[in-house]
Amino acid sequence: MGWLSDFKTWLLGIIHELWTAVSGFYHDMSLMFIKKALSVVGELINAIPVPDWMAQYSLGHLFGFLSPSLGYFVDRLGLGLGISLLGFGYAFRVARKVATALQW
Repeated sequence: MGWLSDFKTWLLGIIHELWTAVSGFYHDMSLMFIKKALSVVGELINAIPVPDWMAQYSLGHLFGFLSPSLGYFVDRLGLGLGISLLGFGYAFRVARKVATALQW
């Protein structure tokens, strides 16, 4: 065609490459910001101490007080596994609620 058409194509190519570079930069910056923010939240959660009344008890400790016949049924029925499954389900629900901006 002509030199003006070539110049326009060259200029649009530069603008397109510049836009791609700037948008990629801001995308990377936002990902870095989110990563840092989530690591700070994780550190804050890890800094929360376990309450004393909770730290001294466990399921094994509580099931240890059962009579041997009840202990047998607790073992055979898998109550410990069931309770831990309920705990994982509750933890997943709370994590999902936190991830969806606390929409209780």
